Amino acid sequence: MKEQLFDPRTKLIATFSISLLAISFDHPITLTILVCLSLLALVITKPPIKQLKMILLFVLLTCWGVIISQGIFYQAFPRTILFVIIPPFNIGHIHLGGLYMYVQGLFYGLIQSLRFAACLFAGVALCMSTSSDDLFLGLTSLHIPYAISFLAIVAVRFLPIFAEEFENVRASMRLKGYRPFKKGFISTIKSELYTVVPVLAGAIRRSREVADALLSRGFDPLAPRTRYRTLFWPIWERCMIFIFFLTAISIATTKILFWLYENQIFYLSFLRPLYGIVRFYM
Repeated sequence: MKEQLFDPRTKLIATFSISLLAISFDHPITLTILVCLSLLALVITKPPIKQLKMILLFVLLTCWGVIISQGIFYQAFPRTILFVIIPPFNIGHIHLGGLYMYVQGLFYGLIQSLRFAACLFAGVALCMSTSSDDLFLGLTSLHIPYAISFLAIVAVRFLPIFAEEFENVRASMRLKGYRPFKKGFISTIKSELYTVVPVLAGAIRRSREVADALLSRGFDPLAPRTRYRTLFWPIWERCMIFIFFLTAISIATTKILFWLYENQIFYLSFLRPLYGIVRFYM
């Protein structure tokens, strides 16, 4: 296991803070900066190049899908047509309005994609840089209920297994002659989606095995626990993460105040400069 750069509690609070900032920010530039910070945290963990490429490819494909789907199926108003995919047409007496790509939908999809990328990079950095035991100790040290901490650790321990099963499925497909984009883009997308089925089947089977093992051993999440080893949490780390967490809480509170002002629920005149900052930068 790699040497721990930070205490697991520091990384847990930082990941939570990044998630809080991701749902607080609405400006693409601010969200892009947050994504870059999360990606930097992932790179610092020094993951294998192959895994890093797979993560980046997964994020890019997911973001591309979200942006395109939101651009096509955006329902809010106003909306500006960027171009026509399928023009309006009639089938008998039924009029179909056609299919369009909307500018506002693309922008909305971009915002959601950046939020997803920031949270994903931060979560992967946490999982790849922290052992399961230390992550469990970090959760319990933060007074997270034992049952929730246990479930979180089980989920984290299954991630490498899922990645290995996915690689095995891809290897089997390559041995059978599968090559991406050999038979066209649509065929490639369908083939890639088919890889999800055996991986999900394996996940369901393994989760059943874990549940049976816990039941056979009389596992009780509410039973009193023995004392765990303690982790040393440096003072400078506590101060650093407290400042970061306090910043995230302050930004989220500011966004709530702006939402109350925007919906004419609560307004304070001396907060007008703050409202302007939120409107143009957050």
